[in-house]
Amino acid sequence: MVLGRSPQCTHIYNLLLFLLFSTLYIYTVFSKPLFLHGAIIQAILDFIICSGATLRTPTAYDTTMWPFNHTRSKPPRTPPNTSEDPPPPYPDAQSTLENFFLHVMKEDLFLSLSLIEIMAVTFNADFTQIQAAMKEYYDLIGSQVPFPPVGSSVMLASGRAALEDLCALIRKLEKKLRRNEWITTTERERNIVMWNVIIPAHQQDLPADYVLEVMGRYADAKLKRRKGTMVDHWMPWCAVLRKRSKSPMKDLGDTLISHSSLIESITPTPHCEPIRLVLGKAMARYKRRRGIRELQHTGRDICGPISGGYMDLYKKLHSIIVEGL
Repeated sequence: MVLGRSPQCTHIYNLLLFLLFSTLYIYTVFSKPLFLHGAIIQAILDFIICSGATLRTPTAYDTTMWPFNHTRSKPPRTPPNTSEDPPPPYPDAQSTLENFFLHVMKEDLFLSLSLIEIMAVTFNADFTQIQAAMKEYYDLIGSQVPFPPVGSSVMLASGRAALEDLCALIRKLEKKLRRNEWITTTERERNIVMWNVIIPAHQQDLPADYVLEVMGRYADAKLKRRKGTMVDHWMPWCAVLRKRSKSPMKDLGDTLISHSSLIESITPTPHCEPIRLVLGKAMARYKRRRGIRELQHTGRDICGPISGGYMDLYKKLHSIIVEGL
């Protein structure tokens, strides 16, 4: 639409436009935000047109979208879900562990493999040699156990995931007991640790309290903390700064001797000798590289030292087992 105008109205037209938009700009910038209804803007435009000015409007103006219009339309809000159906259940670590022990691997075999895995990680053993030794052992006893890729682990991915979940659960129970939050633990959590760690350890004549802390400290390694394993936990600062240190570090000395005893306990038969040799060589190499070949120890027969928190956790769970007999 084109409306004509006389030449004498040109200056009036330009002046009106200048005054109009200058006033709007000055008021908006130097005073406070200007909120005008779309109908007011449209009335101003109609006034300019009716004044005899020329205005080309090939398309219609949508004044509702102007930035100083507070009545702009908003996107529709999504109505809340009023359905009474519960959300789908999410798999938790406890259900994963229960399914693993029910359908994949028995508790006693899992505990032995878990401790071999932890000992190998602790002393940086060569997993290729460990797998070769374990394959030789399984061939001798006629067992068919699937192996992971060469040089990665002694357990499949599902077994490693179950080990990580179980170690994290042990650490969780120890922390709750230490913080007087035992009442917040569930029977399901306690049963998983009792039936998959303490009872199998007793059946294999393993020190259950020591095994409990070995696995709990291994959970720290998966959380990327400074203390990765039980040996790292008892490693004093002087053993790191002074590589050839021969100072009496009895806690570390007792831990290494206890680990050696634990390796012998999880490889008791002559058929397990190749596994025991690989882990023994890895421990000797670890001590040699750390410069801690000669350490004093207390000479006690039981495995230790054991932290107070894990000792209390073992006594708590053991009492539950005894009460249930």
